[in-house]
Amino acid sequence: MLLESIPRRLERRSGQSQRCLALDRISACRLSRHFKPDRLTDFWANGMAAELAVRHGVGTVVLDVRRGDGPAGCFGYTFASVAASDAALASRPTVGAAVKRAIGRAHDLLRKDIGLAMKIGSRLFPTEEASLIESLIARDLPWYETEIHIGDFAAINSVLDKLGC
Repeated sequence: MLLESIPRRLERRSGQSQRCLALDRISACRLSRHFKPDRLTDFWANGMAAELAVRHGVGTVVLDVRRGDGPAGCFGYTFASVAASDAALASRPTVGAAVKRAIGRAHDLLRKDIGLAMKIGSRLFPTEEASLIESLIARDLPWYETEIHIGDFAAINSVLDKLGC
C-alpha cells in the first residue's frame, strides 16, 4: 500500500501520469524482458531498478526527487531507513546508536574505497546488478546520511497520516 501510495502522491503533486507501477530490482528485470515500452506509461523505482529499466530500453528517468526534481517535499520520503519500535529500543537502549555508528562507518569506508561496493555487491546481487552497484553507490554517496532531518520525518508522517497508518 505504501509503495503504491507514495508514487500516486508524487503524481498528484506533480500533475503527471495517473498510471504508476512500483518496482524493485527484480521487477525491473522482469519488466525489461516481458513488457513492451508502449504498454506501461510510468513506473516508480529505486536507483537499481531505474538503471536497469533505462539500460534495457523500457524506461527513462523523468524525475529524480533525490536530486531536487519533482514537487517540493517529496525528497522527504525517498531514502532508506532503519526502524525500531519504542519497545525494542527501551529493551536494548544502545542498539540504535550502534546501528547508526555501523551505517556511518560503512559510508566512510565507501567514501574512502568505492571498490568495496563491487566486492560486497558481487556477493549479494545477480551478475547484471552487481556490475552496476559501484557506479550507483558512487552516484548516490553524496546523499548518504545517518540522520533523518525533522522536515523529512514530518513529510513521512504526513503521508502515513493521510494513509490512515
